[in-house]
Amino acid sequence: MSKARFPFVSVIEKGKRNLPPGSPRYLLFQLSDIQDRPIEFLGHHWRKYGDMAKMHDEIQTVLDGSNPTFEKLPQLQYTRRVFEESLRLFPPGLGLAPRVALEDDEIHGYFIPKGSILNVVSYFTSRHPDFWENPELFDPDRFLPENTQQRHKFAYIPFGAGSHTCIGKSFALMESTTILAGIVQRFHIELVPEQPIEIDPRFTLRPKYGIKVILRKKINYP
Repeated sequence: MSKARFPFVSVIEKGKRNLPPGSPRYLLFQLSDIQDRPIEFLGHHWRKYGDMAKMHDEIQTVLDGSNPTFEKLPQLQYTRRVFEESLRLFPPGLGLAPRVALEDDEIHGYFIPKGSILNVVSYFTSRHPDFWENPELFDPDRFLPENTQQRHKFAYIPFGAGSHTCIGKSFALMESTTILAGIVQRFHIELVPEQPIEIDPRFTLRPKYGIKVILRKKINYP
């Protein structure tokens, strides 16, 4: 199979090689890796919910055979919602909204001493039935504007929340939409059958054994 890459990925990889570890820009590029996980988990969604024809049609219509560009990203609205829904079900960071208890407290029978650090675990808030209807269902339209306006502000926090929200949020969403559109534009995607898909909760949430897919190049794409 050809090792051709679309330009954005080449820029990212070149940037990583040429930046010294510890520099702010190096850290920015390293943090961009966190967005790989939801894209990887999309292979799991393809098995459960089909080939996502609506996203494919949008990408074909908007890009019309050209590479994804900054100017065209706002038109890939459904593609972005697909990524955000994958981010909801499999957020890369597990605890991204730490808070310090100002006084002794008790919540549901659990004593919390003053000074304790508590984390809002995004994996659970993004699947909690109090915040999401049919939370285990993959539904990109949860992220339509009319639906997001009604949502609790801590129900969806893959980038943290409040004053400490990740400054790379917009970059990550643009990057991931670009990569996802480039892949779907060029390939038919099929999940390798009968492979175990288990979650490995480390610093970032990841599939324990990886997720293997078969990419078949589309004959109508050069």
